[in-house]
Amino acid sequence: MEARDDEMKSGKERPAKKEKKPRPRWQRILFVPLMCLAALIAGLYVGYVTIGGQDPSEIWNIRTWKHVFDLMFSQT
Repeated sequence: MEARDDEMKSGKERPAKKEKKPRPRWQRILFVPLMCLAALIAGLYVGYVTIGGQDPSEIWNIRTWKHVFDLMFSQT
């Protein structure tokens, strides 16, 4: 309080804080899905290419993921 009183007495004022402009609604709505998509792509790359040691072009092949699905949910 004392520092503020001193500022008022000396006539010096703090510079006003800049108000942040709110983001447009469409940016707020798209931010989370885009971040989820980026996390999915990064996870696919790390899991399949880095850990699995496979070819990066196979990430985009649907047969690769059908085969993984069949392995996970087979009854044997």
